[in-house]
Amino acid sequence: MSRGITSNLATISRYLGRGFSPETARTLVASTGVTIEVVIDRWLSGDERATKTLTETARYLAAGLAMIVNSVNPGMIFVGGEITAAWKLFAPAIAGAPVIA
Repeated sequence: MSRGITSNLATISRYLGRGFSPETARTLVASTGVTIEVVIDRWLSGDERATKTLTETARYLAAGLAMIVNSVNPGMIFVGGEITAAWKLFAPAIAGAPVIA
């Protein structure tokens, strides 16, 4: 799974409508004040762009986790970090990810 599509910086870049590069994303965070917490707060407030952005990140995370499950079949996977504040949005995408039994 690439941090370039599921990381906080990648999510913020998508939210701000920019392509992702770590350097550019760090500059965007510094210049705009938009953090992952801000994106999540805006999602909780019903912001459509935040919802679209987090849904896309959830889809990417679900695909990555499905690849892990399909390749190594771990007994458990732990997901942590700020993004878990939006777990209500992420859980359905992850539960619906294609897993080969």
